[in-house]
Amino acid sequence: MMASNDPLAHAARAFLLHRQAQNDREDDPAAPDHAALQSVGRAWDIAGVLGDEPDIRKLRSTALSATASAPPIHDGRYGRLAIATGLAAAAAGALVWIGTPMTPSAPSNELAALSAPAPTRRTVALADGSRMMVDARSSIQVAFTHRERRVILHVGRAYFDVRHARTPFVVQAGGGEILDLGTRFVVDTSSQKTQVSLVEGAVQVRTGPRTRTVAPRPGETVSFGKGSEAVSTTATAGDPRDWVTGRLTFDATPLPEAVRTLSRYTDHPIVVDDALRRGNRRLTGVFLIERHAEFADTVAMALNLHAVRDTDGTQRLTLK
Repeated sequence: MMASNDPLAHAARAFLLHRQAQNDREDDPAAPDHAALQSVGRAWDIAGVLGDEPDIRKLRSTALSATASAPPIHDGRYGRLAIATGLAAAAAGALVWIGTPMTPSAPSNELAALSAPAPTRRTVALADGSRMMVDARSSIQVAFTHRERRVILHVGRAYFDVRHARTPFVVQAGGGEILDLGTRFVVDTSSQKTQVSLVEGAVQVRTGPRTRTVAPRPGETVSFGKGSEAVSTTATAGDPRDWVTGRLTFDATPLPEAVRTLSRYTDHPIVVDDALRRGNRRLTGVFLIERHAEFADTVAMALNLHAVRDTDGTQRLTLK
């Protein structure tokens, strides 16, 4: 609900119409409503990332209460429009923190930060039609300007389904950058090396002190270490998007590696006993993320192990 004579509401509606027509006048400094459209555009992206957060729902409620005399609008886009208008009125382009605070060296033009605690996975719809799935125990920042669309993956992994646009879409992770050219891909920083798995389309991976560029093909994974010149490209093992659909697939995966993945979704960590770690146990099977509470017991049953719960909640796998 918004008052029809509200200039900010008019700017928001104009922004929506131009975005829908792919005629982004907020990119044109000569446009008479350039500044207003940019403010609403930044707020629109905040609303897309944070629309389900309690603080944002409260802000939306406040914005709606202030314009209670206006007729109701039931189109779902305008629920988000109310959030965007409220955000723009409060502080266009402001920084909104959600979850763990990020480092002070983060860029100053960011729009939002988002964390996904275990066992939650978060789906983010961006204003340009792109979508992200942020895995459990992961955190990102979204920094959209009229020059580029930038996502910073601080920890964990995320799946990107990017809509091609005039402004570049860049993912910053593990000391490298992934320039998207309109595609689907997964970025994973969970291990010692950052992995970029291309599912469809094309990306350019830029890494290393001398900015080496690698262009994988669909079905390939690029791996690189922070600050290292060493970059490898290999065939992707399995489907890197399994976790997006709620499944975790292991195929003769070393037990410690499999347990690290499973622990991402459990309330308390699963650990492998030292004596068991020295062995060569491997795990094969498909686990449903929604049944994360059963992970330790299921692994113990599959590999003929004991699953012991410590007083602090840690689930320990030991030899029988």
